[in-house]
Amino acid sequence: MEKINLQKGREFPEEFLYLLDKYQIASRVSPERPNLILEEEGDIFIFKVDDLQEELIPFFVVSAGPVDSGSE
Repeated sequence: MEKINLQKGREFPEEFLYLLDKYQIASRVSPERPNLILEEEGDIFIFKVDDLQEELIPFFVVSAGPVDSGSE
């Protein structure tokens, strides 16, 4: 079993970014850098048995970064 600690204000771990797409994790436009944890209700647990893997994912929200308005 692997535990991924989620903490508001910290960056989501890069090695687990695939989970954001796999579970369609909520994101919110923010002036903060992308993948910053904005809300969390627990930690992620990954269970592995032989070739099987199962993830237990709590509700959490990450920043999507600022929207590019196209004007510079």
